Amino acid sequence: MGVQYFNVTLSQCDYQKVIPTGMVRLIASDLVFFFNLADFKHGEVFLKKLEQGDELVICAERLNDGSYWINWVFHQTKGRLEPDREVGFHRGMLKSLLWALGLSSFSILAYFCFAYDEESFWLILLGSLACLAVFSGVVMGALVIKEICYIISPRRKWILKALDKVIAGQYQITPENTPQINILGTRNPKIKPMKVKAVREPKMSQEDELNLTRGKVNLVESFQSAIMRYRGPQEICNITIIQIDRKQFTVITPVNEPVFNNHSLFMAQGDDIEVYHKKLRQAENEEIVFGIFNRQDQLAYSISRGGWPPERSFYYLLWIFMVGMIAFFTLMVLSMNTADILERGGYWDRWDWQYMMDNGIEFIGMASSISLGIGFLSALCITIYFSVSQRGRIHFQTQYYLRYLRLKRGKSGYVTEVRV
Repeated sequence: MGVQYFNVTLSQCDYQKVIPTGMVRLIASDLVFFFNLADFKHGEVFLKKLEQGDELVICAERLNDGSYWINWVFHQTKGRLEPDREVGFHRGMLKSLLWALGLSSFSILAYFCFAYDEESFWLILLGSLACLAVFSGVVMGALVIKEICYIISPRRKWILKALDKVIAGQYQITPENTPQINILGTRNPKIKPMKVKAVREPKMSQEDELNLTRGKVNLVESFQSAIMRYRGPQEICNITIIQIDRKQFTVITPVNEPVFNNHSLFMAQGDDIEVYHKKLRQAENEEIVFGIFNRQDQLAYSISRGGWPPERSFYYLLWIFMVGMIAFFTLMVLSMNTADILERGGYWDRWDWQYMMDNGIEFIGMASSISLGIGFLSALCITIYFSVSQRGRIHFQTQYYLRYLRLKRGKSGYVTEVRV
């Protein structure tokens, strides 16, 4: 959903003793908002001025779980949080762009190395190094283009223009019983009402039944540590030790911020939470946390460990990977056939097109079959994992139970997946 504008009454502001550090949660008019302090100048000064009952105008974008990510906040007398208005082009971007073009030019060298008929170890090595340089150049160029798009983005200008109109008082509160506002000359998408679904409480087998601990959370300690994978590289993760009713749990979350319109697992000191945990083996002392339901903001998180991908995101990425592989093979066939015709004089006739179609369709069909086969086998393996492995089975059932808790409270059935 696009950018939305709200007039809300603040009921809770959490930015001290929270995880992850630097993330802020605002609960206002039964809506939940998040943002990072580092995204705004003097953000902590503004937050210190806020009090319960303050009326705020907020520009935000909806996330998958129904919460919102803030673009700016305005208060009539206590100031505002706004994005940097002085973002512009600089010399560093030009240097990065020149480096990207220079590295990408190695594609010519890579082509001649692999197109040369004579098999030579040094040509293959040189061509491989040239391909690495091209890949680096493409990545660097993509990052520069992304920064340029952000600077010239009309969306960013609209957001700042809407803030200027709010400061000038050019907005109206909607007559309906909703927190949305109408800003002069600005479109505000309507919030679709939630469809209330009849839900049944999922049942777990006695072997896979989870233990539940509920209470006010005490954030004991939070730090970063390297986790050694079985036959794999080390990975830096955030380790948080929480305490509920004298029971301590270790919650492991990734360092990198999530993508796909999600947010990091958030907890504040004193939140009323439910922790779903279980010992996989009786000999173990550690209680593995499989899920967390935060009653403070009605958000749910399923936690999977061991490097296995989350179910929903995994299948999305699987389809993207397959389509990308088929597109890559298609471009490769077209470029090889075009190069072959150019070497024979560059004259295109009916037989050239027929040759390209015959060979191209055959090769693309083979590549598509291989890609679909890889996708099917990967999906089959992950399904077997969720069915056979006790850890995978409990994780899968935890997702469904957390979904049930959200639907029971009239929220969407979305559960944020945290993979470490």
